[in-house]
Amino acid sequence: MQDELRSRLELTGMSIGSLPDVLEAQLIEAGKQLGETLLAEKKVIAIGLGDGHTIAEFFVDELINSSQLDRPPLPCVLASGNTSPEKLTREISVLAQPGD
Repeated sequence: MQDELRSRLELTGMSIGSLPDVLEAQLIEAGKQLGETLLAEKKVIAIGLGDGHTIAEFFVDELINSSQLDRPPLPCVLASGNTSPEKLTREISVLAQPGD
């Protein structure tokens, strides 16, 4: 998994070795969780508030409409925007199922 992540980052001009150790570990763990969620046929919920909305929107777009791979769309939901954390929590509670 780490080798795959390193090679993909290198293709984009980034190096996993340039990341702080704690960020590298978090990135690898997030990738594992993403894979486990999709293999369990659950949906990914991307959350973004404020500036994080743009990143979450891009992530969901890549899962649904990947420009890099010819594959079926992956199940995901975008929960973000200009709202309060309380409203976002309520939105997620309606959308999420156990394992998502």
